[in-house]
Amino acid sequence: MACYWVIAVPFDVPPGGSHSHERERTYQSLRTATEEQTDHCVNYKFAVPELRVGTLDALLALSDDLLKTCSAAEQATGKVARQIADLTNTHDAVQFVRLDVDGVPVERYLTQFQWDEAKHPQRRPLKETVDNLGATIVQLEDDLKVNVSEYNAMKSAVSSLARKAQGSLVVRDLSSDVRPDQMVQSENLTTLLVVVPKFATKEWLGGYERLTQYVVPRSSVCLLEEADACLFRVVLFKRMADAFKTAASDAGFQVREWVAPVEGETSMEQRKETLERELAAKKAELLDWCKTAYSEVFGSWMHLVAVRLFVESILRYGLPPSFVPVVVKPHARTLAHPKALRGMLADQFGRSQVHWKDDEDAAPGAEEAYPYVSFTLNMQ
Repeated sequence: MACYWVIAVPFDVPPGGSHSHERERTYQSLRTATEEQTDHCVNYKFAVPELRVGTLDALLALSDDLLKTCSAAEQATGKVARQIADLTNTHDAVQFVRLDVDGVPVERYLTQFQWDEAKHPQRRPLKETVDNLGATIVQLEDDLKVNVSEYNAMKSAVSSLARKAQGSLVVRDLSSDVRPDQMVQSENLTTLLVVVPKFATKEWLGGYERLTQYVVPRSSVCLLEEADACLFRVVLFKRMADAFKTAASDAGFQVREWVAPVEGETSMEQRKETLERELAAKKAELLDWCKTAYSEVFGSWMHLVAVRLFVESILRYGLPPSFVPVVVKPHARTLAHPKALRGMLADQFGRSQVHWKDDEDAAPGAEEAYPYVSFTLNMQ
């Protein structure tokens, strides 16, 4: 799992100063402090556009919605990523780097993020943009459930057929093991198949004729032998079949059903091979769908993060928008001990200490609170 911080730090524009100049100066100051002087992380500009602000009340209401929608987007992204990992057997810490979004690697998409104006016009009301992104995520999750359910049902069918084809004599299908010419069927006679444990073979051969009346003498023949059991056939009058099954069961033998294959019907092995080919095709189809879905859900998530960063920054720093949005990639050693970097960001770029807690003070699962806008992104 890779961890990134998406932050927004404020800047002031002096009288007669340039907004773009101060933005760039603040960003370079951040880089100097956190990269060049201390080597805590790597920083990237996060291209958050100037979106439609609306009213303060609308932004406050949207802030609560964004927290929930961003969380749902992160969970949906993780679900799709884990499904891809299941399908490709790539469960490792860097699995996400093998994925792409709109044809580019995940990390590059994040660190070189560009707002999709065609899908999400900047002048559209923010609530509408967030609702559209949320609806996309919900639809993708629903489609994922359906597609995975269909794939798992096919996997179960293949497993069930494999058990029938390869299991023991007690459970597997016998249509491929017993030929029709080995079964005596007439107006009055029928043939039953009986699974006899190896240790009870002598007992069977010595007593099957007496289990019921009207068993054809010396009709028991071993058709198949395995490590711990044998499959015998026995011929008897049809009207005694039920009584024979009961008596055989009481004696510790298991009577198996046999259905004559229909002419033109494929064998168990052929059905298994066909289903396995269909499963392989379904797996490839699901994998392709998941990769496309990952691109869509990850892109939606990052657009939601951009909206949330914009909204929280306006609420924190006010209007006009005067903040620098940045993607921070802390080094592994920094993530192990983030207090130094967090403290540096707070000292140099923090505005208000209200409600701020450092990492050690924050309650487990609590929303991050710092004297600058900050969210953590965990990539799976």
